Amino acid sequence: MKKKYVLLILVIGLALSLIYARYNYRMILYYITPDITLNADEVKLPVLVYHHFSEEKKNQSALVVGRENFRRQIKYLKDNGYHAISIRELVDFVEKEVPLPEKPVLITIDDGYESNYTIAFEVLKEFNTKATIFMIGHAVGSTSYKETGAPLDPYITLEQGREMIASGLVSIQSHSMDMHQIADYEKYLNNDKIRISATKKDFDTDDSYLEYFNQDTARSKQQITQDFGEDWLAYSYPLGHYDDLTEELLSQSGIKVTMSVDKGMNVIQMKNPKTLRTLKRFLVSDKTSDQTLSYMLRAAGRRKND
Repeated sequence: MKKKYVLLILVIGLALSLIYARYNYRMILYYITPDITLNADEVKLPVLVYHHFSEEKKNQSALVVGRENFRRQIKYLKDNGYHAISIRELVDFVEKEVPLPEKPVLITIDDGYESNYTIAFEVLKEFNTKATIFMIGHAVGSTSYKETGAPLDPYITLEQGREMIASGLVSIQSHSMDMHQIADYEKYLNNDKIRISATKKDFDTDDSYLEYFNQDTARSKQQITQDFGEDWLAYSYPLGHYDDLTEELLSQSGIKVTMSVDKGMNVIQMKNPKTLRTLKRFLVSDKTSDQTLSYMLRAAGRRKND
């Protein structure tokens, strides 16, 4: 009888271990993945990425975060000694060797929805926390998709963007001018050359792609520098798609920092501009608990050449 009880306990223990492993794999990976030893001129930099915000407590889309959860996540950063930095501070660390604060983190928000202003900005002000918005250029002030009239969730206006920039807490950078197209709407416009991302497409020739990419980038640069009055510093790749050519073209345009959607921890090094390219980011959602957020912030780092 005792053997049966022992066997039952072992089976239950094994089952619980498997369940724990299934739902807490990040914790396991955190403890079994060795971290690097940083050199004096290096820092680990977690980059968090958000998109849209709402007043709902729970949202079906992983790209929409409720106000309450966003506030909880920003409060967690503050309570645990993390310092949100700007893109300019990041560039100055690499180029000018200006030290970063302890436990730096970069908060990024892609697309530029109006909820960035009506919800996220209010929370950022409450906790005096910095963030960078990567704006889809053609969408500024829009409530519908181009000439289709198809309704969209509204995007920030030029005036809202300028107000956020003036606060010193928000920077606005590029998510392309018009290389984050929505395929179904573009088909309605009889556009058979749809660009959902910034990389070269099958319909492109070398010359046509270079012309389109450079024109799109020039228009975005004009908007960022002239309309928003910002320095031209950073570019978040639509859908995270990039290659060696996009990196070269953006570098030629003056972009110093690029963002991917690859997951992981970044290691940034003074006087090494390559460490500012295709930065990895952690997607944050309503389901991102404080524990999961802590895994993201403490993940093992990897150098670019490792």
